[in-house]
Amino acid sequence: MERGRTVAPALEPAVRPAFDEAALEEAVAGAVRSPTAWLLLGGAALSAEMLEVAGRIAAKTGCKLLSEWANARQERGAGRVVVNRVPYPI
Repeated sequence: MERGRTVAPALEPAVRPAFDEAALEEAVAGAVRSPTAWLLLGGAALSAEMLEVAGRIAAKTGCKLLSEWANARQERGAGRVVVNRVPYPI
């Protein structure tokens, strides 16, 4: 019997659940409705679609947006929601 000749089939990537606007409204109901509140974003929240959602949250609630300092990827450019990084001292 020879070993190492069988290649397993590739697994399908996990499907991310759909964004639930109602759950967002419930979560935001009192948590970030303050001009002193900050919404810290990282990971998938820095995609173009999620930045748009974060921008709407900030516009509606008055909270500020910040991202983690080291991000693998953050959508930027003309027309995107501007998100500054947490100002870590170096």
